[in-house]
Amino acid sequence: MKSDKATTIGLGLVMAMSSAAHADTLQNIIDKGEVAIGVKADFAPWGMRDTNGNVVGLEIDLANDLARKLSEQAGKEITARTVVVTTSNRMEFLEQGRIDVLLATALLHKSREGFISRIQGGSWDA
Repeated sequence: MKSDKATTIGLGLVMAMSSAAHADTLQNIIDKGEVAIGVKADFAPWGMRDTNGNVVGLEIDLANDLARKLSEQAGKEITARTVVVTTSNRMEFLEQGRIDVLLATALLHKSREGFISRIQGGSWDA
């Protein structure tokens, strides 16, 4: 569904940041000019490898759009550095600070409450 300002995609994507360090993480992203974003490479069309081995797909497009929006808000360039995550390591990467943001398909589970924050409604406003 398109509007004149944005397209909303309700895809059940989770964008997560460690809740405890949310403000510090955002300031660190702005300071370093880069946001490390966890994406999957094994779940087409969300994230997959092309014939050259590059990770492509909707999650990568959204990661680049997130960096663009952060750049606009920060008033300086913020680049997206995508980090391939798997189902078994994505929450650990987030908790360990190896990624700033998790932008991947993920089950919202009570065990993750308080650890992550997510986009309300699981949608993306591009």
